[in-house]
Amino acid sequence: MGKKIISINEGKLSEFKLHSIWLRERLNGSEFVDQNNLQRLYEPSLLDDNLFINSHNVNENILNVEFSDGAKGSFNIDDLYNEINNIDVIPEKKIWNVSEQNLEIFDNNKIFENKKELINMLKVFYQYGYVIIENTKAEENEVINFAEKLGPVRATNFGKLFNVVSKPNPNDLAYTALELTSHSDNPYRKPVPGIQILHCIANESYRRRLKFS
Repeated sequence: MGKKIISINEGKLSEFKLHSIWLRERLNGSEFVDQNNLQRLYEPSLLDDNLFINSHNVNENILNVEFSDGAKGSFNIDDLYNEINNIDVIPEKKIWNVSEQNLEIFDNNKIFENKKELINMLKVFYQYGYVIIENTKAEENEVINFAEKLGPVRATNFGKLFNVVSKPNPNDLAYTALELTSHSDNPYRKPVPGIQILHCIANESYRRRLKFS
């Protein structure tokens, strides 16, 4: 009788366990994925939850498997091992507070000229949850130009870009002069915003804080 989880203990590798559905999703034969772009030719969510492994064997570091739905395939054990032991490259988060004195500020003129500077900026962002960038141009749509160098911009009902200014009879607190304490924007959206960018053309209070801190 087949089983859902198999244990591999061959060659230089210590024992590790593989689930049948996890393996089944990694079949890369021509009947499973397009050989030109490697996109799946089926919907993985439609796989049988009770899928199991009929038989398997290892031959010279190659795992051969036959599944209960009739699918067959071969896997390089080193590739499987490297995938399940992949090191997460996202930096570990760091706790910070308002007294943080060593805040790193990045120069917009450098981060897109030097790949290492860009990577360092993104690393700091993932560590602290925010990052400050100076020397962006005081021009219309500059924030969009900056954002699109990092990735695609998702529009909302406000559009891709909107100006946060104080105005009469506002339909949102963002358009008032009221101080807004720490909060999450648009938590009701699905998906919620990932990265938000605020472009301050002139923030005199921030400049004064830097001068006297």
